[in-house]
Amino acid sequence: MTLESTRVVYRSPKHKLVSFFEKSRNNWKQKHSELKAKAKYLANRVSYLEKSKQAWKEKAELLQERIRELGKREAESTKKKSPRRK
Repeated sequence: MTLESTRVVYRSPKHKLVSFFEKSRNNWKQKHSELKAKAKYLANRVSYLEKSKQAWKEKAELLQERIRELGKREAESTKKKSPRRK
């Protein structure tokens, strides 16, 4: 199969075809550009949310550890202080 046999023959005038193809290409480029920007925004958003989630998780674990420490201290202090009998 040669290039000559696959060539498309348009019946419209060339000046109209050029304008049509240019407009089509520009629309495609615009659409692609918008989708690429949205994809980048969403990727950055996911990254931000993952970092934020990890930070909150670490903070929650730290606070849970602090609660356990305070509970142990309170338990120890109540064991040391036995009520006096009169």
